[in-house]
Amino acid sequence: MVSILYVDSDPAVLDRVKQELKGYRPYWRLHTANSASMAMSVMSAAPADVIVADMGMKGTDGAQLIAAVRESFPRTIRILLSSFGDTKKVMESVGDAHQYLTKPLDSEVLINAVENATALDTILENDRLRGAVTHLKNVPSLPVVYCDLMEEVNKVDPSIKRVAQIVGSDIGMTAKILQIANSAFFGFRKSVSSPVEAVRFLGLDTITSLALAVGVFAQFGKQVNTGYISEIWNHSTKVARMARDIASIERPTVAEDAFTAGLLHDIGEVVMAANAPRAYSETRDFGEFETLLRLNAEREKFGATHYEIGAYLLNLWGIPNRVVEAVAFHHTPSKAGHKGFNAVTAVHAADGLVHVPEFDEDYRLSELMDLDYFQRAGLRQNVDMWIDACVKAEPAMA
Repeated sequence: MVSILYVDSDPAVLDRVKQELKGYRPYWRLHTANSASMAMSVMSAAPADVIVADMGMKGTDGAQLIAAVRESFPRTIRILLSSFGDTKKVMESVGDAHQYLTKPLDSEVLINAVENATALDTILENDRLRGAVTHLKNVPSLPVVYCDLMEEVNKVDPSIKRVAQIVGSDIGMTAKILQIANSAFFGFRKSVSSPVEAVRFLGLDTITSLALAVGVFAQFGKQVNTGYISEIWNHSTKVARMARDIASIERPTVAEDAFTAGLLHDIGEVVMAANAPRAYSETRDFGEFETLLRLNAEREKFGATHYEIGAYLLNLWGIPNRVVEAVAFHHTPSKAGHKGFNAVTAVHAADGLVHVPEFDEDYRLSELMDLDYFQRAGLRQNVDMWIDACVKAEPAMA
């Protein structure tokens, strides 16, 4: 049973939450608190699996409470509620909260957020992963710009101008997205010089995916060797493009999920590098054909692999399960349990094919990807087509 602590200084809000979540009582154990001090007392008696706190509480606010919970109860999933005018405070809380939800809060939004954040144990070994992530001091938060973008994109009639304004509010993100838009990655003939043009050319789905990835990478800009960041980012963007191209050939409806998962499939490596640079460096001593040795080294030094840590964090943030699964199983697609082509298939294929040297037939394809998996999925005969479409046509990144 999942235990949830909901904290708000308004008694009416707490009563409404109790009433709206009444149907979930067989599955959830709901506790409430009307102050930060009361919340910490409840946590001290029995730490909750999830805490939901209102930014605008009287006295010690939700951001301060979430920071205290992170320090004292790092295994608890932390969700912060904010209003539109709380942007500055939300920015200050980056790193403390796993998710940000906007008030007024719909009960279905809260239910989905909690279910997504606590569902990973059906995919991975949750207790082991929680233990591994607990010992990491530098863990990223879901980028605020991404949250704002998703709120606008999910409207019935999203505004391109508003999306461009949200992107433009973050100078670093704007620069990175414009750099990518003007690179050979997308192959536009016309120069893209503004956030509005970027949104129009790239589309809402691609912009939000890039905002998520750029925002996470940026959180570690000062903590991780710039060479590692650049290498992981360049690899991830190539995998993302290939995954989307492969999905566009096989099953276009999963192309955007494949692109997002491709961008984020190695985000766990960035987290490792930020927390233990020397240990992470030692896991990179293996070649591209020694994946199993490298994954074993990650488990030995961090207690989990990069794909497990990455999937765990994405799940905490409420990223769609189909993207989380593609990250979680991009090295072991057979464990995903799906039949046929999906985002897992696309990212696994792209992550292998990105290592195939252009026009070089002397590579060991079977050591780069699970060909038996493709055979069982009825896709083995398509691999050469993917190579022709994605590898031999691979553009250079700017």
